[in-house]
Amino acid sequence: STSTSTPTPTPTSTPAPATSDRPPLFLLGDGLQVSVDGTPRGACPAHLSVEPGAHTILFSFPATGESKGQSLTLRSGERATLRADFTRAAPTIRVQR
Repeated sequence: STSTSTPTPTPTSTPAPATSDRPPLFLLGDGLQVSVDGTPRGACPAHLSVEPGAHTILFSFPATGESKGQSLTLRSGERATLRADFTRAAPTIRVQR
């Protein structure tokens, strides 16, 4: 007996040429490096398009070795700006949607 349990297909079955449904992510911070989901994305400011869903953004300040992460979930068509500030005693990240 073969049970065909097909996994629920993700809505990426037809590749859309437009990236309008991929949430834009703006990453800001003076002198900071940033990685998204463990992938280095270079220096801030950075403007990325990401897949909808949960993401982990990690800002790091090479001069001091400090780093601070932020998790957020983006829906299709949503946008977010993350502004990291490492000038205070403790690093902060502000999320604007």
